[in-house]
Amino acid sequence: FDQMRALAVSLLTGTGVVALCIGLASQEVMANMVSGAFLMLNRPFVIGDRIRIPEKDITGVVENMTLRHMVVRTFENTTMIIPNSMANTVVIENITNAARTFGALEMTVAYDADLTLARQIMARHIAEHPSFLDVRTPEQLAQDVPAVNVLVKEMGDSAITLRAAFWAPNIG
Repeated sequence: FDQMRALAVSLLTGTGVVALCIGLASQEVMANMVSGAFLMLNRPFVIGDRIRIPEKDITGVVENMTLRHMVVRTFENTTMIIPNSMANTVVIENITNAARTFGALEMTVAYDADLTLARQIMARHIAEHPSFLDVRTPEQLAQDVPAVNVLVKEMGDSAITLRAAFWAPNIG
């Protein structure tokens, strides 16, 4: 019986070590599955929704959701696989139902260019675009506030960067 006892202790010890290794190895998988279950129960977004994760600089359309991860197709047509445990710990904006979308356009001009003219041309072309939304209030219209504000963003080594902000209808 002593030999059987030694064998049993060895088997139980070996089984315990194997169980510990499997537990540590599957810790991330289990975190993803629990997070995936919560995401599927709460449904903050569904397949086809446009989302944005500002912390990771990811914007795209949710293509697939599993218990382990979600697949997001970016506007650069790349696929991002995001673990559910990460999706449960970062801020995710669901921008599908937004009535309008914010956009910004940057352009560089040479230092010897007419800066006033460049700003006027940029503002005019944005305002004339069929998708441009004029979001000025009646008070701003009465005060002649421009529809598009073009600002100097940066004075670079060889050019000036202009930046214009605008609103457009939601493309989703």
